[in-house]
Amino acid sequence: MQPRYCPNCGAEVSAASRYCPRCNFDMFARQDAPGANVQAMDRATPLPVSPMPPQTPFPQQGPISQPGFGPQGAPPTSEPAWAYQPGPTPMPPPQPKRRGGIGRTLLIILLLLAFVGAGGYLAYALLVQNATQPQITSQTLNTTVKYAGVDVTLTRLEQAQRFVDDPHSAGDGMLRVHLLADNKTNVPVNMVYSDIARLVLPGGKVVQPTYVNGNAGLAAGKSHSDWVDFAVPSGTNTGQIALRLGGANEAQMDVSLGSNSGASTYQPQTTQIGKALDSKESFYGLDWMLDSATTQWSIDGKQASKGMRYVTVTLKVNSALEQTAIPGSAFDYATLAAGSTTAKPALTTLPVSFDKETQGTSGTITFLVPQDQKHLTLTLHAPDNSGFTDATITFDVK
Repeated sequence: MQPRYCPNCGAEVSAASRYCPRCNFDMFARQDAPGANVQAMDRATPLPVSPMPPQTPFPQQGPISQPGFGPQGAPPTSEPAWAYQPGPTPMPPPQPKRRGGIGRTLLIILLLLAFVGAGGYLAYALLVQNATQPQITSQTLNTTVKYAGVDVTLTRLEQAQRFVDDPHSAGDGMLRVHLLADNKTNVPVNMVYSDIARLVLPGGKVVQPTYVNGNAGLAAGKSHSDWVDFAVPSGTNTGQIALRLGGANEAQMDVSLGSNSGASTYQPQTTQIGKALDSKESFYGLDWMLDSATTQWSIDGKQASKGMRYVTVTLKVNSALEQTAIPGSAFDYATLAAGSTTAKPALTTLPVSFDKETQGTSGTITFLVPQDQKHLTLTLHAPDNSGFTDATITFDVK
């Protein structure tokens, strides 16, 4: 038998095959189709076909199992088999390599190294500069005042552009005040210099401390040295500066850093009086005499209130009685008038009773009065219906 050729794709088809092994074309359907006008063809000569794109070879199909069905029992299709074969995935065109990337990276690294090196050198220079202590000028003072009953001595002044041991030191001038606190009282006192120490500059400007080196607590009978730093512009005349001791609600003392003459204002001032109290009848049958009066800015463990000061009167009591006299506590019967203010005792050491026929028993009564009052009146008030009368005395203080 002569070979046949598929009229659809031109592939050689066996005479016994119904379907084209390439395109699955039904060779019998084309010849047997009703009304088809099929021209006889020479089986020895292949039919002319249109040129086709190159095809991927297909494997040979197995024998036909049933008429009217494709290979392996698949139904016939009008689409050529090669149309369903996936083609190769096109690759994207290669991207051109960029040149100069390494050079730019190296340039950036070099710039960063140069920047870090410059910053490190600057930081090192600043550290070296800050670690070097500028020249310090020193001045000895030895000026003493009392704060809360504690002797506070301004021992020395130091002035420099800055202090390297002060973490808050300014760069345009610093002043350091060295202080010695000696607590000769019987009570502990807190010396919180950050609250009670200020500098008063020329023109009245008040400067707070930048740094305090010392302990606040000061036990009875103990002392310790501290220093307090202030930011003061270089070239400021220290003779025109005052150290202010005292909190915002306390009696404040401005002590000159130029001389110790002003400190005498804040020292205890004692006025000798030596006069008996006036009374129609002796107060509790005793003879009372005002020996002296002392003004001061503080008592043991306590600073006077703002605008006030303490006045301590010393009384001497003689008794000619044959029995013990018991007037009680001075807190209950003593007052001190200062202008429009009448003060009750803040502290007293006067006995509550006096033995019979005792002479020269003494004690003190302390009052808090306005600073500007110097004309005072002391009164010992007799209880109502006691048969005694009040005892009074008027006197002046410094």
